[in-house]
Amino acid sequence: GNAAVSWKAPPEFWVKCNIGFSWSKRNNLAGASWVLRDDKGVVLLHSRRAFANLKNVSEGKFLSFCWAIESINSHRVRQVIFELDDVCLVGLVNRPQAWPSFAYQAAELHLLLSAFVDWKVVKGRMESNRGANLIAQSVT
Repeated sequence: GNAAVSWKAPPEFWVKCNIGFSWSKRNNLAGASWVLRDDKGVVLLHSRRAFANLKNVSEGKFLSFCWAIESINSHRVRQVIFELDDVCLVGLVNRPQAWPSFAYQAAELHLLLSAFVDWKVVKGRMESNRGANLIAQSVT
């Protein structure tokens, strides 16, 4: 389908983790998912979960990202690109000084990411994360 066209493969020996997220305002519930693919686009692993009793949508996104990083790390991945459709999270990881009010989140994410030999965090359009987002919606 179309999703395969907009999904960009990682470099050789790297893997890419697409993170999906959905939010239910009524229940303050977040659905999160990730899909890990190799440099040929083959799905290696995927997972999903829900987060309840959240203060707001940003807390849900932050916890989802932390959970995805920790999950991927537990699978002994060394070089990974995390792709997510969130300007704020991508920005505060790559340019923490531009997001001073998120210093705590930035520090926490950098600590988790330091477990990898090499990593990148990139902003992906919703289409290339479609698979992950559909999985997340099935949770909420």
